[in-house]
Amino acid sequence: NGDLQQAMATVQQEIEPKTWQAFWLCVVDQRSTDEVANLLAITPANVRQCRSRVLRRLRQTMERLRAQ
Repeated sequence: NGDLQQAMATVQQEIEPKTWQAFWLCVVDQRSTDEVANLLAITPANVRQCRSRVLRRLRQTMERLRAQ
């Protein structure tokens, strides 16, 4: 759990704020892709791309933290 919090803080600092916001709204707040797209004035495809990008970075960061 501590590793996840550290990974989330690290990834959040490394990516664009709107990318993080799209991820957060979809994954943590569990809003629909269409709702997030409307809120952030981006396309649903872009929302999915943001979510995917952040999840991939989180997995990579978690792997690095566990390897230390």
